[in-house]
Amino acid sequence: MGQDPLRGGARSTTLSILRIADTVREVFAAASGLDPSWFSFNSRGACPTCRGRGHITTELAFLDDVSLPCDACGGLRFNPKALGVRVDGASIADVLASTPAEARELFSAHPDVVSALDWVQRTGLSYIPVGRSLDTFSGGEKQRLLLARHLSDPRRDPADRIILDEPTSGLHPTDVDTINILFDDLLDEGATLVVVEHNLRVVSRADHVIDIGPGAGSDGGRLIFAGTPAEILRDDDSLTGKALAVASSPHS
Repeated sequence: MGQDPLRGGARSTTLSILRIADTVREVFAAASGLDPSWFSFNSRGACPTCRGRGHITTELAFLDDVSLPCDACGGLRFNPKALGVRVDGASIADVLASTPAEARELFSAHPDVVSALDWVQRTGLSYIPVGRSLDTFSGGEKQRLLLARHLSDPRRDPADRIILDEPTSGLHPTDVDTINILFDDLLDEGATLVVVEHNLRVVSRADHVIDIGPGAGSDGGRLIFAGTPAEILRDDDSLTGKALAVASSPHS
């Protein structure tokens, strides 16, 4: 896995990025006798007023555009025919509004959906509705979703090399441990992780730290330190080492 950007925008969701949206649509199609396209807000299932966007945007000449929820669909993005179909009591809009754990339970009979959503939770994205538009994700969230897609691929090599750039960006500090546990599990499987990260809780768990500095931007660019987290604590030139020392102090 490299650093190619995650492609997609307002019409892409967690389900589509994970390549399991088709399975979800097929389940609704089987329950209704309708074509799967009726359960896509990019196709026949789209609300005709907002065209599946869920909102209406008014362009103002000299002010910022104003975007409001669509009155016709209430922001659900689907037309009444699509919304009228239920699977275990849930409409397609209910599914898109659900968390990965909730969607996993609803589609527990479909291994591809279960596997993909399990990885979403393990990458620290358990709080994001599976139908949320990709253009609302932070950079770190996109990184973790891309990682979840890679890890859910049954063809992947457990010993592959994974490169991540600030994966904890946008993640609540209390959830950083979720990422650290995942990293440990991947390393135990034989993977190699190269992580560009400033979060000290991630840095402190690394096997090898490369500190570039002495400052940021034009003040950086020089190798300050390379070694273990324990060794960087004793390096007087490393600002990262000093920050780690403060963070690890029992009085911090």
